[in-house]
Amino acid sequence: MSLLCQLYIQRAKMGDIFMTPLSKEIQKSISNKLSKQIDNLLNAPELKDLSEEQIRRLAKSVIIDNLKEQLKSEVKKSTLDIDDIKNKWLSTFNSNITQKNYKHNVEEFLRWLNGKSVVECRAIDADDYLLFLKNSRLSSGTIRFRIAAASSFCNYLRRIDVIQNNYFLKINGLPKIKETHKVIPGEKDIATIEYELRNELNAAGKGSTGKKRSARMMIFSLSVIKNHALRIGAFENLTIDNKGRFIAETKGSTVRGMLNNECLDLIKEFDFKKDKPFDNIQTASLKKQFERFLGRLFKDGKIHHVYSPHDFRHYAAIKYYEDGKDIYATMRFLNHQNIATTQIYLKGLGALD
Repeated sequence: MSLLCQLYIQRAKMGDIFMTPLSKEIQKSISNKLSKQIDNLLNAPELKDLSEEQIRRLAKSVIIDNLKEQLKSEVKKSTLDIDDIKNKWLSTFNSNITQKNYKHNVEEFLRWLNGKSVVECRAIDADDYLLFLKNSRLSSGTIRFRIAAASSFCNYLRRIDVIQNNYFLKINGLPKIKETHKVIPGEKDIATIEYELRNELNAAGKGSTGKKRSARMMIFSLSVIKNHALRIGAFENLTIDNKGRFIAETKGSTVRGMLNNECLDLIKEFDFKKDKPFDNIQTASLKKQFERFLGRLFKDGKIHHVYSPHDFRHYAAIKYYEDGKDIYATMRFLNHQNIATTQIYLKGLGALD
């Protein structure tokens, strides 16, 4: 490092330039970064004809400008309350489900940083995080959601002047979401599933208590989805009043309706909580229960596919539309925000040409 560079960095450490005492950590960080930048500048061929005094003034100007920026960055890092900022960011979302999902995905990103401040993140970090997600064998949709959450959080940090750039905005290499064949359960398979679940209620021996509990929840879940087309993600916050009217949040919007008699009768039969029948249910756990049970039925040749809970929503959509051929009523039934979404949905299911 040149003597001139050392001199000005030492003066900056002592507070001579800013008249501000700096911690040893900040001094070290600034010193390391500045030494490389200033040496590169002073050794540049373009400066060979400058006098010592001109170089001195130039170096001082550059050092001060760099110190200002890096000091701002270091102070931000040292005083940043990331949990408080994260909570304020999450409060900008109206849906509790959206808040929960975004919180999980951003916390995954912060864990990946492994102690590095988000203030220090650069384009290379965004690229490395995407590469990490791809190597984790996550689905395309999950990877895109993780990146979207990180980008949304960085946008908020940028808006409140914590960072200058959001390097997730134009990130390259995001995986494309593959078109999947939409499966629609037939009436026969629906009846078979309900019949086999009822048989589970007669289970005896070791593990029978858990099997019965799981069967009751799957019977009720299937009934709610096939009759009301609710997404399984809405179950955790679904509430019902004393007249049978339900309200839930799903994908950032509120859905309302009236439970039919089949669903209401099941609540009584299984002695579920009248206002919150899905109380304490975990969506991931419920999906896993369906996967295991339906996988067993498929293996035994009793049903045609290992259906997911969302496939029962496909069944509900087709049945509702074919009963009335009213696409606007179907839009409201599926809780879509516009008719174009419903048209695409029904076309994907083969209900529209």
